[in-house]
Amino acid sequence: MRRDTVNTREVLLRRGVCLEIGTVVWNAMEGIIAVAAGIIASSVALVGFGVDSFVETTSGAVVGWRLRAELVGQLDKEYAEHLERRAGRIAGALLLGLSVYIMVDAGRRLLGFGPGRDGTHRDFCGRHAVPRMGETPHGDRTR
Repeated sequence: MRRDTVNTREVLLRRGVCLEIGTVVWNAMEGIIAVAAGIIASSVALVGFGVDSFVETTSGAVVGWRLRAELVGQLDKEYAEHLERRAGRIAGALLLGLSVYIMVDAGRRLLGFGPGRDGTHRDFCGRHAVPRMGETPHGDRTR
């Protein structure tokens, strides 16, 4: 390679490492805030968003790790594959944990064990909405 090409590549690798550091910090803060807010609000959607941010954080960390390894000359094909496998396992475990959390929470709420709700909305739906589901807006029954 020519010297100016090598120098340009090194500059780009350094820039990439800096961008990945910013990405990891941002996604980590986003995940912490979203999970905390989700727990306080009993919101599965917010907790799920936060866990997804941790998956993105893991991916960003692996990309940054790989760019840095290439920058310092420690990246070979075997090491790169090792990093990719590790990132895949971590991301898979986080997503599996998230799906289990969502399933358990959905089952718990379906059985009426939801947090801090008095059940008024369920009573209303059961008494008023469900019996009228077969009616059209004009009060006629559908077939």
